Amino acid sequence: MMQRLLIAWAACGIAMAQAPGGVSAGDDSIGGTPRTVLPTQFPSGKPLPKMSNGKPDLSGMWMFQLGKSVNNGPYKADVLPTVQALAKDNSADPGVNCFLLGTPRVTTYPLPFKIIQSPKEIIILYEAMRTFRDIPTDGRGHSRVPENTFMGESVGHWEEDTLVVDTIGFNDKTWLAGNGAIHSEDLHVVERYSPTADGRIHYEAVAEDPTMLTNPWKVVDGLLNVPVGGDLISEYECIEGNRDVEHLTKPK
Repeated sequence: MMQRLLIAWAACGIAMAQAPGGVSAGDDSIGGTPRTVLPTQFPSGKPLPKMSNGKPDLSGMWMFQLGKSVNNGPYKADVLPTVQALAKDNSADPGVNCFLLGTPRVTTYPLPFKIIQSPKEIIILYEAMRTFRDIPTDGRGHSRVPENTFMGESVGHWEEDTLVVDTIGFNDKTWLAGNGAIHSEDLHVVERYSPTADGRIHYEAVAEDPTMLTNPWKVVDGLLNVPVGGDLISEYECIEGNRDVEHLTKPK
């Protein structure tokens, strides 16, 4: 676990040092996604198996392999200066301060996660920050007044072979992507998990936030692949009050 932790933070440290405009694929910056530093296997070349209800079985270990930025975050003019300031101060990153990473950033973080699927719900266990999500797929809707949390309240449904996860009820303490990609409690995220013919999953996430964004933002568009290694999530520890935060880059 310690080796994974050091590699992940090294990768994110490189990415966080970049400017928030014109990012390239694989950057943990505004409009981008973290670099994958742990290796993934070649895809199986075969479609994922089906469950008894005819839906694809997404169960197993996964990791974000590669992706692209569709556009930079469409922030409102009065919000953009704050975003730009935070992009220059990686000590403000919620992940550095041991907060849960939020959705969709946790999926693209350079650590593996495990999907456990049944006909009525999907559980996702993320190695990063020991995060979990419990996503019902039994037809229920959102709570009338969901509690605002780091990961939000998710419900899922199937559109043919694509799992669609709709999440609301966020607090405002996470970032959507990397450098300074803030949001408000009005955030609404829709993720789509679409199995590919060669055994991977096409993953995309679109964010809407009427308080901070001018229009919907496709934050992530990429592929999930099987990571090299075992089929168990390793222990991960991030200590609140980490003293190393003071050594990180701050605005000059």
